[in-house]
Amino acid sequence: MVDMDYRIGATQAIRTWGKMISTESEGPGFNFQQPRQAQFIDRYRSFLNNPSEETFRELWCDDAVVEHDNPNADILLQSFTGGADDFADFLRTFKEAEKYDPSWSDQLIWERALWELYSRLSPEEAAIITRKAEEGLAVFGISASGSYRDRIAVFQEFADWYQTTVGHPTAGTDHEVPVSVELEELFGAAATLSPRDLSAQLRGPYGPFYRFLYGGSEGMSGRTKKVALVDESEIVYAYAWGKKHNAYEREDQPEFWGGTYWESWKQQYAEYINNQVRSEFVLDDLDPCEIEPLFEDLTDEDAADLSRSVTKFIMGSQWGKYAWDDVVEHFQSAPEEASSLLSLFFDDTVNAITRLRAFREHTIHITDQPSRGPGSLQRMATSLLMFTELEDQLGLPSQRTAGFLENKSTLPEFKNGFRPDQYGVIIPPFRRLQKSIQQACDELGVDETATMLDVHNIVWIYNGGENEPRESELPPEALRSP
Repeated sequence: MVDMDYRIGATQAIRTWGKMISTESEGPGFNFQQPRQAQFIDRYRSFLNNPSEETFRELWCDDAVVEHDNPNADILLQSFTGGADDFADFLRTFKEAEKYDPSWSDQLIWERALWELYSRLSPEEAAIITRKAEEGLAVFGISASGSYRDRIAVFQEFADWYQTTVGHPTAGTDHEVPVSVELEELFGAAATLSPRDLSAQLRGPYGPFYRFLYGGSEGMSGRTKKVALVDESEIVYAYAWGKKHNAYEREDQPEFWGGTYWESWKQQYAEYINNQVRSEFVLDDLDPCEIEPLFEDLTDEDAADLSRSVTKFIMGSQWGKYAWDDVVEHFQSAPEEASSLLSLFFDDTVNAITRLRAFREHTIHITDQPSRGPGSLQRMATSLLMFTELEDQLGLPSQRTAGFLENKSTLPEFKNGFRPDQYGVIIPPFRRLQKSIQQACDELGVDETATMLDVHNIVWIYNGGENEPRESELPPEALRSP
């Protein structure tokens, strides 16, 4: 059976889809007023009634057939000795057949065209088999391959799950279509809507469906192999020992691991955001007029009690500050778009990957400018998530994150750039690291709650493997990994 459990949100997405198409005859990505299947059947009948090159070309086009370009009309017609008349006779065999016959490929060698034609003319089949349908199915984490029968079996399982979940949503409406057509429109939306198309729908009444599609390739190849941490015990206990002695409150305690770093500013800044900024703004329901004052507050040095540029602290360098400033300028120049995007971005009920994808889609053009790399945009986005969701999200300084994961995890490779999917892979082990920090703090009598800020501190202090703890920096109890 097709396992849908690992596609978080799939059931909710399909239920939202069912609700939407039970009342809406068309919308972004679907059209039940003129679905491709209806146009195909109309043109198929016209072609059989009057086989000619003209009626054939009306049938063999994008409006009616997905695989119209493989082969194109000229090549397909030339492959039948008797032209349009022979092709019409060939199509009639599908209606007369009791089941799919693989030998048909001797006459029509383009199997995908053959599969589409047969499934369109066989209403008892669960789905219409096309390239777009398979791409759309992949968004649900399911792959269809092999023979026609192999593929139709996979679609049948999905169709069974679909009908168990929502039944036949268009039944009884003015735009009723067979379930197979509902699925074709569903898969077409999943396969063809662009990120920009989807981002415009994320906060609309059918947001759960479009947010799921925005999640895109997450899970397309099934369950992602878990990334595990390795040999992290010593740095966890060295860090907890430093916390016990307030080593990160100032920069002059070199006897403790990372004691030359001042890291407590993050906690000060997070408290400022979650107390003062949140008291002024509902972050997941921003108005366009609030975009400019929001970023003024986010970079208020006096309110955040920081001695120099807040953005330099967050972004780690002057170059990062340039990227931050460019993003803010872009948001302020388009406040309607920015308020919609940021309201979604700060909505912690939405999957973080979806939110990061939306942020990337709206800002990636900034990387066309010198010294504005995608990694800086990722750092800005993930840092904003970290400071507003201390228990769950982590800001990613690219080089130090890459070095930490290379030395302390089973991740094969950390890829640079702005990669929301990669974030989804690496965030679980970092959350497990947070729990390990809490355990070490409890054992050492540190009366503090560990958050992702502590994980960020460890990644920063570790510095890509250049700063392993010394024996003197470990607690005297010598708590080590076995």
